[in-house]
This record gives sequence, C-alpha cells and structure tokens, in this order.
Amino acid sequence: MGEQSRVNVGCLKLEVVGKINSSDEAVILELLRAHNISNFGQSGRSDLAIILRDGGNTIGGLVGYTSRRMLYVSLLFVPAEMRNQGLAGRMLEMAEQEAISRNCIGAYLDTMSCDAENFYRKRGYEVFGRLDGFEDALTVAWMKKRLR
Repeated sequence: MGEQSRVNVGCLKLEVVGKINSSDEAVILELLRAHNISNFGQSGRSDLAIILRDGGNTIGGLVGYTSRRMLYVSLLFVPAEMRNQGLAGRMLEMAEQEAISRNCIGAYLDTMSCDAENFYRKRGYEVFGRLDGFEDALTVAWMKKRLR
C-alpha cells in the first residue's frame, strides 16, 4: 500500500486494506443496515434464485432478491453450449413472476455486455444509466423494467 494507506484523523485511524476481513465487513454491513432501517424502515429483502441443474449439478442460474417492491437481478448465467435455447429468458420470466407474486412493481439490473443488453431490451428493459470508459472499452449499463 502507498504512503496514504494509513492516516490518523484525531484519535481515529483510516487504513487502506487490499483484502477486507469478514468480521470488519460484517460490522460495516450491520451498521449500514441499522442506519437504513432507522431512516427508511425495514426493506423486506428476500433472496430469489432460479437454479439451472444438469442432474444434480448446478450449471447456471439466476440470483437476485426482492426488496422495497423491486426485483434486483445480480447474476444470470447459462453455459455457452446451452445459450440461444430460451433458458435465460425463461429464468428471467420466472424471476419476474415470482417478484410480482411478492408485490414488486419493477425490476433492475446491471450488465457489462452488449449482447446481454440486447437480450434484456428484447424483454422490455430499458437503460437508465451508463458508465463508459471501463477497461478494454467496456461499458456498464443499468437497466430497469416496470412489472406492473
């Protein structure tokens, strides 16, 4: 770490670390959750996953959660040899239906792939934010969809 990796601010210390230990991360997360609950109320967060299995082996799927009447899709993966068979679209549809049953009004996600962006556009998602200039000219796009 560079010269600025440790800085004293009065009796406090700021420290840059390359790998956070799980207990520090848990403390920060718990403090943030408590702050958010006191300001915004309970989120009603509930995990949502659709697992793609071949026999008993997990080979792909969709992972996300519902919270505050929104579905967030954090991961969606289909093995290359199984793409273009409708699996990703079916998983997304299943997640959206489950979100509706949980009283969600919308969905959002982010992607770094132009192919994935087109996939989501075909399913009614629209870009509401973009961050250009990532390594190798990659772009992150944030997308949303109204579910009801």
